[in-house]
Amino acid sequence: MQQSPDQSPATHDRPTQQCPLKYFSERIPATFVFAGINVERAGLLYGARGEQIAGRFAMVRTGPFACDDQWATLIAALEDSLRLHRHQAGTLPQLARYLHQRTGGMIGSLLWLIRSAAIQAVIDGTEQITRKAMDTLQADIASQSAASSLASRVSSGSACGMSGAEWAAFTPTLAASLSCR
Repeated sequence: MQQSPDQSPATHDRPTQQCPLKYFSERIPATFVFAGINVERAGLLYGARGEQIAGRFAMVRTGPFACDDQWATLIAALEDSLRLHRHQAGTLPQLARYLHQRTGGMIGSLLWLIRSAAIQAVIDGTEQITRKAMDTLQADIASQSAASSLASRVSSGSACGMSGAEWAAFTPTLAASLSCR
């Protein structure tokens, strides 16, 4: 099988994945929602066919949640899905700011932390999630990387273009402005 110039060996089957998308977008009067990570650089938007797909859809970028009512509502919904016998309803929404600091507002990191805490609660028999229990858990790689990056920018004085002393003076103001209701 000969490869076209726009295909790498790892993606030789990608046209098979792309063709139905192109076909559906041309023939079905519907709204399509596709989700992915780094879609501009890999995956469905790769190569000549990917360019055709990209010409038929719009990109909607998302980012971390702000520490606000929507974040607290998300946490409450996650807590509601827990099936831990001794967990007190309302515990996790009260920890919204803490959970935002631990996860950077990233839903995947939040899910990871809560899932890890729930698994630990079942294993250790406590059947409840507490801040103390979550403090013992290591964050996922994305959260650790984000925290490490911020810490290095703060220590080097490049966070938000402020010196370390300016950042230290600003941090209490920032924390107050980010506080969850």
